[in-house]
Amino acid sequence: IVNASRGGKTTRGYVNDFNYWFSKINNFDPKIFIFYIGLNDSSLILPDHFDEPIKDNFFEKTEDYLKNNSFFYQLKKKIEHKYFNELRKYYGLARPNLYENVNYLDYKKAKEKFYDLKLNNKNQNIINNFSENLKNLKKKIDKNKIYPIFITQIQYDGLNNHSLFLINEFLKKFCEINNYNIIKLDEMNYDLNEKDFYDKVHTTVIGSIKISNLIYPNLKKFFINYSTN
Repeated sequence: IVNASRGGKTTRGYVNDFNYWFSKINNFDPKIFIFYIGLNDSSLILPDHFDEPIKDNFFEKTEDYLKNNSFFYQLKKKIEHKYFNELRKYYGLARPNLYENVNYLDYKKAKEKFYDLKLNNKNQNIINNFSENLKNLKKKIDKNKIYPIFITQIQYDGLNNHSLFLINEFLKKFCEINNYNIIKLDEMNYDLNEKDFYDKVHTTVIGSIKISNLIYPNLKKFFINYSTN
């Protein structure tokens, strides 16, 4: 099992992984990919966003070149990861009043709330970007004959974020059209409390364990299905 996650990565970042990263790894040919998608794509507004594959100015280009081609830099990172990479642990909330007057919105209530709500320019931009990124990701999936598993996301107050709700719904339609596996975490019964998220979008260790327990039965089913076909 290889964890290829990075903070702030969107589906655009996943496509760039195939273009700029995976191709550099010898004998790297996994057949099952798990894509945990939602929160980062719900805030991806192009072209004014940090998720750019190529830097613009000379100093950033030089820095990227050294990172990608320097033996000493790569050796340094390997040593850091092997001997100094500790599990991030969070004690308490990033914002003390995070859970004051929080109104948890489950999937059923979110559908009622957002059913007739028209898209504003921001959300239309987000959906357009997401649609294009999924098309590009599908090309990588088909080319590499990947067995994909997609998972939707929630945040500390469920689905109060309209953009996140839209991303989840669009992803479900995408998976249905392409006959891809999907685990609808946003539709599951999730008992949230203040120990599960330390800010609006990031889970604590306890929250991550809860989510793992929720999605595991479906993952197991998909793994068995792949191994028997």
